[in-house]
Amino acid sequence: MLQPNAAGIKIRELLKHTWRTNELHSISHDHPVNTRAFKGSYKLLVHHAGKVIHTENFTVGDTGNGLRINLSGTGSNPHVDQVLIG
Repeated sequence: MLQPNAAGIKIRELLKHTWRTNELHSISHDHPVNTRAFKGSYKLLVHHAGKVIHTENFTVGDTGNGLRINLSGTGSNPHVDQVLIG
């Protein structure tokens, strides 16, 4: 089995950790969440009670993106109505 040299180890660290954006936020009505992310493709997962209730793929480009998630339903049974990206 091949083992990476020092440069390979550094590249793997950059690609898998340093240049990644992995974030977890609690969301609630009228409380915006702001974050910074690297350019690239992302997958948004909306969780409730330990289960994924919505998945959305999006891309962050040179000028950034706004992301708005519209939820409806009750606290015990929320639904994602719409995700606006742009």
